[in-house]
Amino acid sequence: MKKRLTFLLLGFIIIINSSVDAKIDFKKNYKYYEKICSQRSSYEINKNACEEFEQYKKDTNSSVTEMEESLTDTKLNADKLAKLIRENNEIIEKKNKQIKDNQKKQAENEKKIATLDKDVLDRLSTMQYFSDENQIIDIIMASTNLEDLMTRIDGLTMINRSNLEVIYELEKTSKELQDTQKYLKDDIKKLNDTKKKQRQMLKEFRRKEADLYSKMSSGGSGAVFNDSISKLDLSKMNDTSKSWGRPIKKGTVTATTWNYPASFGGGWHPGIDIANKVGTDITAPANGALLATANSGGGYGKHIVIVMKKNDYVYTMIMAHLNDFAGVNGFSKGQTIAYSGNTGASTGPHVHVEVFRHNTNDVSKVVNQYKKQKDYWFGLGYNTKGDCSKVCRLQPTEVFKLKMNQSY
Repeated sequence: MKKRLTFLLLGFIIIINSSVDAKIDFKKNYKYYEKICSQRSSYEINKNACEEFEQYKKDTNSSVTEMEESLTDTKLNADKLAKLIRENNEIIEKKNKQIKDNQKKQAENEKKIATLDKDVLDRLSTMQYFSDENQIIDIIMASTNLEDLMTRIDGLTMINRSNLEVIYELEKTSKELQDTQKYLKDDIKKLNDTKKKQRQMLKEFRRKEADLYSKMSSGGSGAVFNDSISKLDLSKMNDTSKSWGRPIKKGTVTATTWNYPASFGGGWHPGIDIANKVGTDITAPANGALLATANSGGGYGKHIVIVMKKNDYVYTMIMAHLNDFAGVNGFSKGQTIAYSGNTGASTGPHVHVEVFRHNTNDVSKVVNQYKKQKDYWFGLGYNTKGDCSKVCRLQPTEVFKLKMNQSY
């Protein structure tokens, strides 16, 4: 009788232990599951495992792989790189948050395990106390009749099936959390390594652009003065709206004035760069007129110069790297005046905007100065801010109320 009950108890314990599925280590066996899950017949045979593997790839690995693959993208440019670096930072931030959440869950699990461990020991101690036995088998064997035997087995079953299974599941979860922590930390290390390489590539892009710009010694080369401006009554040109409009309705600021960010390699930069898709509408920041158009092989590429009057000052702006002109003469605030592109010394689709303020409220005076000198830098050259008592470059970030890395 004792031998038979012992086998029954051992069988019960084995059934409990064998009912729990082992977690697959996809990271260790990535290539194996990549191979079998890529074949339809193998996928159907291992359907559950393959579904878990697909979810694992989606949740854990895809973002890391995409970032690593970006380094070999032959169509990569500076503005796309800048966007990727921001996305990389967001992914790292998200994974760091997951690590903190996992640590919190781990602490909660350990607390629950300790509580349940104590409960199991208390139950066993109570049973041992009343049975005067020291072993679980002896507790069962000490039964006096069938009813007593079933009561004792029910007691042990309750301990094994509820407390012990819960403890096992909690410990299993803790192990999974530990594994996940390791994967997350590995991913963060890879992302940081990739980001370091991305930043280095971005420096090279920006350095190339800055070097091409620095070779520009005088403005207005090849520019075509807009003769049609004479048809406008410049004395009535005045924008009384409270604020400036932005030169493009949607975009991301990838470089500001006066220098490229140190992470881009530094270098003088007299304008603001706003990344966008080729062909996006460039809109007038205020009421004004087209002063000149130009198309240089390097430097600004296709670009326009516009003139406006606002708050008793005359302003001119250069908008560069355009894809095409809109063929306007006079225009109102918000009107399309050109289309963004990737021409000239550009390392990615964006519009480059410089803002000049002239110490006069006479639009005709500025128009005639340009017509005579053909210099839309108005004597400042490319590398100087100027003197605002005469003419100076302004910070476009302040004019348009934008900041570095801002997407709007």
